[in-house]
Amino acid sequence: MKDQSPIRTARRRTRQQERESRGLAVSPCVLCIQDHHTAGRNHDAELTAPVCEMHHREIHEQLLRAGISLRYEHEPVKRVAQALRASAIYDRKQADAKERWADLLEGWKGEHLMNGIARHSRMAIRREPSGFDLLVICMFKMALPVWERYEGKVPARELRKLERARDWPRGLAAVIIKRLNEDDELRSWIHNSC
Repeated sequence: MKDQSPIRTARRRTRQQERESRGLAVSPCVLCIQDHHTAGRNHDAELTAPVCEMHHREIHEQLLRAGISLRYEHEPVKRVAQALRASAIYDRKQADAKERWADLLEGWKGEHLMNGIARHSRMAIRREPSGFDLLVICMFKMALPVWERYEGKVPARELRKLERARDWPRGLAAVIIKRLNEDDELRSWIHNSC
């Protein structure tokens, strides 16, 4: 999509980077969820979706780049058109995320985590893996080579690089690496299931 106002975009980006460098902007995390008005608050105040602050800013930036007005429009036909365009930006973002998830799942080959644990327990119940189970396993499988390369002492820049490459929330790579440091059995299971 073409940026409708590149000068304003550059100005907003500079202001945001300046705020972040001075520590005034809140860093994104999975706990800073905000309600995003997918059609624009002035177009439809009731249609919302939960997103983190970072992605909320990203979506608003895309709306502004596309030239979608978030101001109240008195004419109903124009207001609905703006709402549909705003909603389409959000829907595209969702579609991109679902494509990434599908790629993750299709790229994963191996056994379900619960089935591996079941071998060690007499009372274990086998079940089909949920999408969430598969997603978590994929994340650990992606992080393990980085953990091995640095023998568990992964520098912060490599953690951030892992998060950016995989489009993970900030801080997730550190949590996964910490778990890999603490759990020899998990590392062994990941190696054996590949």
